[in-house]
Amino acid sequence: MSVKSRYLILSILFFIIFTSPASALDTSFSVTPLYQGDTDMDGGGELSVDRNIFRLGFNQEVNDTFKTGIKFSYDVEDYEFAGNSGFAGLSPWDTINRIGVDLDFKYIFSDALNIVVSPSLYFAAESGVDLNDGLTYGVSTFAMYRYRKDLMLGAGFGAFRDIEEKRFFPFLMIHWQITEKLRLSNPLRTIPAGPAGLELAYNFGKQWEAAFGATYRSYRFRLDNNDVAPEGVGQVDFIPVFARLSKGFGKRLNIDLYAGSFADGKLSIENEDGNDIASDHYDPAPMIGLSLTARF
Repeated sequence: MSVKSRYLILSILFFIIFTSPASALDTSFSVTPLYQGDTDMDGGGELSVDRNIFRLGFNQEVNDTFKTGIKFSYDVEDYEFAGNSGFAGLSPWDTINRIGVDLDFKYIFSDALNIVVSPSLYFAAESGVDLNDGLTYGVSTFAMYRYRKDLMLGAGFGAFRDIEEKRFFPFLMIHWQITEKLRLSNPLRTIPAGPAGLELAYNFGKQWEAAFGATYRSYRFRLDNNDVAPEGVGQVDFIPVFARLSKGFGKRLNIDLYAGSFADGKLSIENEDGNDIASDHYDPAPMIGLSLTARF
């Protein structure tokens, strides 16, 4: 399927979603600066990353049994390698741009059973890379079943055509209101990176909430015509372990403060033929971030 065909399909779906009769259209926008502090790499040198994450989402209820949504995302990651040895000495990339669109189709079959289907299309690459060379596309789907008033469990899978490889992964979903104030749930949406993880949150009242969680991230991106791996592929893997403190201001504004560590970090490079060139691990890296979310 060509790039134009993929975007045509997404445009048709977008038209169907947002021209259908609906009771309300919910809009949200968030901006999240996230800093990954200096950390040592096993092969020598240091690494730090500045991330800026933007999200724009639209959701609406078509009827009592069907809800739809669309989310646009844009992430900018500025990598800084220091040192002349090992992976850091290669300085294989600097700024990575990731642009994506996700659709949501939620079917409410009963008070107990919900099914969600989410097609996705992403572009991830350094500046100057052609659109078709940095595309990832696929779908994730899951079913959630309410076993009792305070507990929903579910399972799903994702299937994606990533850059130069295919990815398939299962994942589990949970929403458990352990007490009136304590909740265990999945903190992040499932994307091509993989399973969402878990978060334990405590509600203090007056729209204050604190949480602790962990997740797993893995994503690939196309490199430009650099000296290390021209038109090759970079890959980043890490486990964010975080604490969150949140404050809501009515229904319109929410502020989240994050602090924690990126553990078990790994960077790797493949050439354009898919052969491994280099890889390296880095020590747990300190992380701090702030997220502002507005709803309209």
